[in-house]
Amino acid sequence: MAALNEAYRVLGDPGRRAVYDRTLDGGGPSSATGSAAPAGRSATTDDDDLIATIRRTTYNYDAPTLEPARVPWRFLAVLATIGIGSVLLGAALIDGPTEREPDGVIRSGSCVEILPNTDVREVRCEGAGDLVVDRLIPLESRCPGGTSPHRDRLGLGIACVLPPTPAAPATSSAG
Repeated sequence: MAALNEAYRVLGDPGRRAVYDRTLDGGGPSSATGSAAPAGRSATTDDDDLIATIRRTTYNYDAPTLEPARVPWRFLAVLATIGIGSVLLGAALIDGPTEREPDGVIRSGSCVEILPNTDVREVRCEGAGDLVVDRLIPLESRCPGGTSPHRDRLGLGIACVLPPTPAAPATSSAG
């Protein structure tokens, strides 16, 4: 960036630009001014003196050194604490996962009902006595023992359905 600033200053000042143009021409007289160096002095010496002066005024080598940037650790720690607290508070206030509504796509663990043509269709789980899909397999595969094969209503595969679980017996308390 400093080199760009220097180039802008040199090219913006007609005198400095003339000196720069002369350095590009190999030290000869400037074509812009059309004048040669005064008698007794060479154009190269005058150009070198002017370039040295420009460099001394452009760059301040005695400028104090800057400290490296400091990271605001305390501020970042406060922000991290607030963020973590917000996540924990949100997790405490939000209810757990709700039961998924039937969407027609059979997955492992989906509750199903058997249709009259022996295909299965996803339904809402009601509790004991539900038919639950153990796994889905390709059409040419066989279900493992203990499950009954039923074609997916969409024809995407075979649903291996577990037998219904018996309802828990109700207990009565005598009192």
